Amino acid sequence: MGKCYEIFNIVTEIRNNKNEIINTKVSLEILDDAYDALEKILEPYDIHPFIFSCRLNNCLKNFPRFPWALIAFEKEYRLAEHFIKIRSDSKQLLFTAYSIMDKEPTPNDELPPLSFIMVFDKQSLEKIAATKSPLLKSAWELLADKSEEQLWLCTPDPLPEDWVKENENR
Repeated sequence: MGKCYEIFNIVTEIRNNKNEIINTKVSLEILDDAYDALEKILEPYDIHPFIFSCRLNNCLKNFPRFPWALIAFEKEYRLAEHFIKIRSDSKQLLFTAYSIMDKEPTPNDELPPLSFIMVFDKQSLEKIAATKSPLLKSAWELLADKSEEQLWLCTPDPLPEDWVKENENR
């Protein structure tokens, strides 16, 4: 059964002897039950949640803000093409796959699998949920009543197998 967990952004400031800020670092912190859920999901990909968090933080440092929600599917799906077709704003809904997080894409690569979605604003997820695609139905049901002032990790229900087979990248 799917679940949402609150996650946190931690701000670290380095100050000089005059108490002036000389460096600031913001990072996501995934704790307790959220950490355990992520550990279970990442185990088949031989990725430790701490390493995953470091990679994610490294990626997110290039964005002006943190995503409102992170959607972590229980496995990779060949559904990137479907996701690209139904999302309305490619800057607000980004995806990756656990198996490619360390790899640089090459121009000849086919579409990667989809296993992890970063949602930068709630309205974008609501729009895509309105398409009635099963891809994000469970995630939206879990996140619909969640505050936009907090950050969330969502582990949605598994996708319907028949639907996945019909919609996988060809």
